Amino acid sequence: MPYAPSTHGQPQQDGYFGSKERFYDTVQEVETPFSEVETGYPARATEWQPGFLARFPVLGAGALFTVILCAVGSVITLLTSDGQSQARWPEQIAPNVILSGLNSVSSLCFSIAIGNGIAIAWWRQTLKGATIEQLHRSWSFSTSMKEVAMAGRAFNVIALAALATKLTIIDGVLMQRATSTEIRQDSPYYGTPVRGYANDTIPITGRTADRSATPGLMSKYVSDDLKSWAQDPQSMTVVMFEDCDGLCFFNVPAAGFEFDCTDPVGQPIGFGSETVNALLASQNGTLNSTHLQISETIFSISFDAEYSYLYDADYENIIGPGSNLTMNVLYTEAYENSTTEDCPGMLYNQSCTLRPAVISYPIMLQNYSGTHSIQGVSVGWTWPSYIESSYNGVGTSPFNRTAKQQDGFEVLRYNDVIESHTVAGASTSRLAGLQQAFGMYLGGDASFDFGGTDGFQITQTGNAPQYLLNAPENDQCGFVYANPMIPTAADGVQSVVAAINQIMFAIATDITFSDPLDPLDGITGWHTYNATLYKDNIHYVTHRPYMYGAVASILVCVLCVLPVYWGYWQLGRKVSLGPLEIAHAFRSPMTAQAGNGAIDELLKEVGHREVKFGQIVAGDAKGVLGVAEPEFVGRVVPTSRGWH
Repeated sequence: MPYAPSTHGQPQQDGYFGSKERFYDTVQEVETPFSEVETGYPARATEWQPGFLARFPVLGAGALFTVILCAVGSVITLLTSDGQSQARWPEQIAPNVILSGLNSVSSLCFSIAIGNGIAIAWWRQTLKGATIEQLHRSWSFSTSMKEVAMAGRAFNVIALAALATKLTIIDGVLMQRATSTEIRQDSPYYGTPVRGYANDTIPITGRTADRSATPGLMSKYVSDDLKSWAQDPQSMTVVMFEDCDGLCFFNVPAAGFEFDCTDPVGQPIGFGSETVNALLASQNGTLNSTHLQISETIFSISFDAEYSYLYDADYENIIGPGSNLTMNVLYTEAYENSTTEDCPGMLYNQSCTLRPAVISYPIMLQNYSGTHSIQGVSVGWTWPSYIESSYNGVGTSPFNRTAKQQDGFEVLRYNDVIESHTVAGASTSRLAGLQQAFGMYLGGDASFDFGGTDGFQITQTGNAPQYLLNAPENDQCGFVYANPMIPTAADGVQSVVAAINQIMFAIATDITFSDPLDPLDGITGWHTYNATLYKDNIHYVTHRPYMYGAVASILVCVLCVLPVYWGYWQLGRKVSLGPLEIAHAFRSPMTAQAGNGAIDELLKEVGHREVKFGQIVAGDAKGVLGVAEPEFVGRVVPTSRGWH
């Protein structure tokens, strides 16, 4: 028969059951509502099975292991996403989304691990022996940061674990800060199909003047294309290309010229003294124009045409040879001489035959949409030359006399033009308009003479001024011109060969869309080119110091939690900080007759009982506020002295 305490009318002194010395004397055998007959549950033997394996905290250890896995997953996510383009990363699971999810799981597991560990530490403290106040403070550490902050000398492993729950906020913040985005260029997309059109034959560009080889009239669409080209030679209008959303590099076969040039021929000069002597001889009436010139040419770019002249046997059809354009280049490099007026230097001559051909043009197509909205076609640019230009200002590729084109260009085949200017009346021509265009936009001359007291005078026409590299502040004759065929980046001007290639590509693709012979139906004549696409995009960037800080914070929190698991093997059953389990350990009359198993077993035995808080109206605890069966509890009502 179970026993219950009784005061036998004696005043209670030390706690609920009176003094410790009299406690055992006041115990008497009583009937209890929790008898075997009433509950149907037999009194059970003590269940206590300590041990390393028997009491291993699977839930807590699993939670901490999951925290470590989440940290590893976060690091893998950050390292994998570093430098990755948003376009190549799964849209629905951005790195910050993954990190947020892992952080949520980690926080949940930390809570589980800390709660499980604090319960173990609290029950170990009880097992070793402690005051009720100490047990209460340890329990309060798990529920109030104020208690942790005010712990003082009472600070223990439970307070440390509770503090770790707040420190976990730090690693979440650091992990989120460890990733960000910025605009970068994607790695290349090879084999990107780009549709476009380019004429591989030279169209009619103008007329010759009567039966002379002099160009007469330039075609209107050629004039329009040239005006558009002149506005921005390095970025012409995009008309005949599409399907490139970014920066595309590819080669386009189109009409152009092969440049068959002679070796530059240089000769020493002393134009300063020659023009001075010529002026003096002229003033003395002894000028011999065969040997002396008052004016000397120091720069020239000119173009001429060589037309077909062979006819068939009936003299009705022209059969050859192919018509060509010729280009003659002259430039000088003369320097001042402090002792004489010679201005010694070198004069260079070079001539080129421009033979019609199909040229493979390396082009850079900018056809951005969205944030950039930039469009333009640049001729002669490859990805390496584009990068080189970005760093050192080098422009389009130089002329290669052996390959008869610029570096990166290729002569695919000749496309001879058979035409003559000797036909009666004005004649349409494929080359006449180009000769006139090159002369207008690329040609130029410069000469100088000696003007007596006015010193040396220079006269420049056309494009000559842009090739002049120096402008003497005095009246001397040391003029230096850049080589129009291969100017350097420091010269600040592109080569005449590059300009001709740009003009020919502009005409071949009709950048103003004004040629009536263009394929307007969008199908006929269009081609697909395999391009290498580069585009700017949002890239994920990992800030490793923040990542390392987050990992360090996680490890610190784990280390702060581990001490509460020390000695887990000393406990003989599962434990928690549930109020019912603690009340049962304190031998609450409501649960006193239940077994000593875990909380789930306790609930099986007494969990069905209904209880109520209020003023107990029967038994030894009559008049006390407490928890008992509803029939033994009265309603609590306020009075002037409080509640009763």
